[in-house]
Amino acid sequence: MKKLIIIFVICVIVIGGAIMAVKSGNLILPVEKKESFSAEAIDKYPTALSVAGNKIINADNKEIVLKGIMAPDPRKIFRDGNFTKEYYDGIFSFGGNVIRVPVHPDMYLEDEYYLWRYLDKIVGWAGEAGQYVIIDWHYIGNPVTGQGNEMPDIKKDHMELTKQFWAQTASYFKDTPNVIFEIYNEPSYISAEEWKDISADITNVIRSSGAKQLIIVGSPDYSYDLSWIKKSSVKDTNAAYSVHVFPNRSLWEKNLSEIKDEVPLIITEWGYTDSDVNAKQSYLMGSRDSFGEPFADYLADNKIGWVACWYDDDWEPPMFSDKKNTLTRWGEFLKEYAFKK
Repeated sequence: MKKLIIIFVICVIVIGGAIMAVKSGNLILPVEKKESFSAEAIDKYPTALSVAGNKIINADNKEIVLKGIMAPDPRKIFRDGNFTKEYYDGIFSFGGNVIRVPVHPDMYLEDEYYLWRYLDKIVGWAGEAGQYVIIDWHYIGNPVTGQGNEMPDIKKDHMELTKQFWAQTASYFKDTPNVIFEIYNEPSYISAEEWKDISADITNVIRSSGAKQLIIVGSPDYSYDLSWIKKSSVKDTNAAYSVHVFPNRSLWEKNLSEIKDEVPLIITEWGYTDSDVNAKQSYLMGSRDSFGEPFADYLADNKIGWVACWYDDDWEPPMFSDKKNTLTRWGEFLKEYAFKK
């Protein structure tokens, strides 16, 4: 009897530990590895986007101005116990027509089923909700030299991993109309000439997979310096260009105005932390009057698409002040003002 009790206790401990590991995202359970994305209702998804001059249009030649939200890396959401359809439905219902999904290279490497466990589901949920999905390869730095304060500490060569990721991801979603590929989040510690060659290499990997969807290309200086585009933009007929703007970029209007009539721009990151948030990053500090309204008005007047960050209570600038989804002033501004422009 004593042995049975001991065995029972061990089983309880093992099972309990397994449950906790699953909830924390530390136990990697296998999921089906499909060859390509498939869904019964895919014909009802938003149609693929393409570039026409400095505009973005859908299959009906209707101009589409993307507006949406970025949540944290889905693996982080999974670890928090929030990776559910209901969680993403909350994002879709907040406003807009697009979600940006940041894929951090270190988190991607933690789970060999990342594509199928997270991206496959998000794309399906978004398609059902009539939303586009920007898959963002979330590197910050130079993929060749590895320079950058926020480059992940991984053993794999950064450029090799980037090509591996896009070969797999673009091939998987090549026939999925609501998917957009943002090739590299924030190039930095890099010259315009070097970035021109790197961005061309990454784009070629995506196109070689057979994927024809819209791609989004960043710029040097953390996707802010647009001066290189007129001289040496990516030689791809279906490319838009991303810009990241926060309150520290005081000359944002001049920067955008010099290129907005030449190519399609999408602000794939913007936001601010008001005085109700004890911000760790000083460059985010701003307000509705000094930054929020002027920037939102400019984007609306010029039909420039945007994605706001973050749908979280921790990652800055946070839209929520707690786990109960109480909106910060930034979150309130988005819901009450920016999405209604």
